[in-house]
Amino acid sequence: MSTRTLGNYDGQRTSYSAETLQNYNITPGSYFIHSGFQFTWPNVPAGQPNNVETMGQSIACNGISASALGIIGSAEQGASFGPLVIQYTDGTNQSNNLSFTDWTNSNPPAGTQDIVSSGVRYECPGGTCTNSTVVVCLFLVTFTLDSSRSLQAITLPNNTHLHIFALGTPCNTLSTTPTPTTTATTTPTCLTMVSYPPPVADAVAAAGTYGTNVVINGDAETGPCASAYGASSTPTSWTPAGTITQAAYTNSTANSDQTFTTPGPSSAIDNNMVTYNLSAWLGGILAQDDSAAVSFTFLDKCYGLLGTSGTIGPVKAVDRSSLTELLYRSTSGSVLPNTRYVNIQVVITRFSGSTSNGDVDDISLVFFS
Repeated sequence: MSTRTLGNYDGQRTSYSAETLQNYNITPGSYFIHSGFQFTWPNVPAGQPNNVETMGQSIACNGISASALGIIGSAEQGASFGPLVIQYTDGTNQSNNLSFTDWTNSNPPAGTQDIVSSGVRYECPGGTCTNSTVVVCLFLVTFTLDSSRSLQAITLPNNTHLHIFALGTPCNTLSTTPTPTTTATTTPTCLTMVSYPPPVADAVAAAGTYGTNVVINGDAETGPCASAYGASSTPTSWTPAGTITQAAYTNSTANSDQTFTTPGPSSAIDNNMVTYNLSAWLGGILAQDDSAAVSFTFLDKCYGLLGTSGTIGPVKAVDRSSLTELLYRSTSGSVLPNTRYVNIQVVITRFSGSTSNGDVDDISLVFFS
């Protein structure tokens, strides 16, 4: 039996499309950021309840402090609302009106953001499913909090037509990190966090293996190569800014990057037990000073910048004795505490002529513990 027949968002056997949510990088247990707020999607299998009908539930928050609260949800059978009560540890309360428009309303009112809009709705009355073209949406509403005080609990409205999928706070505003949720639940936990799936993931890095190059296609051997200078052939797995190719670079300054997780447990990183080695072969053509440089940035769990590694390169004409060749360069150091991702960047700079002839090959980033 298809899991679609189990969906029952509104009591009439209709539901959101899991495939559409996946297109928005929303999957069971995923951590994502929207409008500066961090959220964890309920970690439940497809076809199982991944939202709660608000019935006055109280959600413990364990003394977390934050400047704002974001809530992802929607309503069925028309717009619905009710009081949302924020309880602080000092005994004071903050009352807000939580309101969501109907999930089929693709034009939400002011103060409500449409974060998912899908032209697919599963309708499965009697166990037979059809893909309706009715547009259904998920919405985000936000509330200002007093960050000088700590949260005790959040009490939801008593209105079963309101549905809540996730709660979140602005990135980098939590005073403590809550324990990640790993078990399925139909009651939202307060401001939970899990590891974010990297935009470009390398299997070695994801597995937490030290001593292995984590850069994808660092040798530019994967994917098509241009046969002439000036042609465009983007290196596989790299995100270019400017025209860039695996044979030539044609901008005055072009760059390309990729992001991936750091291997190993976060405790090792946060205790200064993880080091790195960054290396590459860099060069250019004859007496031209067109050149390439490689570096990477340390990012925290919300992609906030923590710092930058040492840069290797550029290798200019004087370094190559005006020969057309590549020279090996490397740098090593410690991974900064709180690092969860790194973004490696290659910058190719043109000093003369109409094309940039700076070259780079065999880029490697290896972590050690």
